[in-house]
Amino acid sequence: THITLDDLAARIFLSKDYFSRLFRDVTGKPVNTLLQQIRIEEACKLLVTTDRTITDITADCGFSDIKFFYQSFHKITGMTPGDYRKRKIN
Repeated sequence: THITLDDLAARIFLSKDYFSRLFRDVTGKPVNTLLQQIRIEEACKLLVTTDRTITDITADCGFSDIKFFYQSFHKITGMTPGDYRKRKIN
């Protein structure tokens, strides 16, 4: 499922601005950065445990823009999704 900042804030009955500020104060990271890391971790799991296409994995992990997914994936892992899959298979 695609979890958003709005979803998280609503679940604990806070405004998204206040929740964002509290989250950053406690963790030192913005909410969206942590959500992005979690989504990329899930994509990594799917890349090595399934033969699903990268496009399908992108959507399953909550990314609506494949270019942004590739940029985020490379920023976090240091490689492309295809290279990650190949490296883990070999």
